Amino acid sequence: MVCVGNFLLIALRLTFGGAPNPSRWSDLSKLACDLSNDLARNPGWDPTRHFSPHANKLPPEPILEPADVPLATAEPLSVPLPIDNAPKSEVYIDDLFNCYLHRHLDRGSAILPFILHLLGRPPDTKDPIERDDVLSISKFLAEASPSETKTILGWMVDTRRLLLLLPENKVVGWSASIQSLLDLSLRPLLRFHLSPLCRSRCSPSHSSKYIPLLCLSSHTSN
Repeated sequence: MVCVGNFLLIALRLTFGGAPNPSRWSDLSKLACDLSNDLARNPGWDPTRHFSPHANKLPPEPILEPADVPLATAEPLSVPLPIDNAPKSEVYIDDLFNCYLHRHLDRGSAILPFILHLLGRPPDTKDPIERDDVLSISKFLAEASPSETKTILGWMVDTRRLLLLLPENKVVGWSASIQSLLDLSLRPLLRFHLSPLCRSRCSPSHSSKYIPLLCLSSHTSN
């Protein structure tokens, strides 16, 4: 519930534009992320028995870079970390993504759809209020195919070359924004001249964690 003026708003759905709802999405998505990390390390979970009905909609093989692109060599770590090659999930508000080695493809590609299916009751034609599946099917099909490169929170993560890059469309957009400021020929530039650039380029949504494993999947909940 949230107070809007003299009214108390009770949201029947967690519309993402609603002021109190992103944090509530985080409550659910962080639970899903923690559960997926725990389940990935549980030998009792069999993805051939317990899985999402949407999992078979993904292509069976990951999208790989050309064979002539060499695997980059990682730099030594500053501190020793325990070896853990199991699939690993991360989350930012409603964006869940995970990474895993090719040999863990069956478990890695199945775990997040299964977790979302487990936490969100599937839609039923007898529901009094029509609702969507908790998994965004269109984004799932467009973004969740396992791949060695993936755009995550606005950044291109390349696990073959171990690079974190700006996608080409952002390079064009950022360059155009900066050039438009230079074309103003104002000296000095005032804060309100820079604020549109900062709002669109420097928001927290453009930060991401980079985990250098092989395959990446991205999932967005409705």
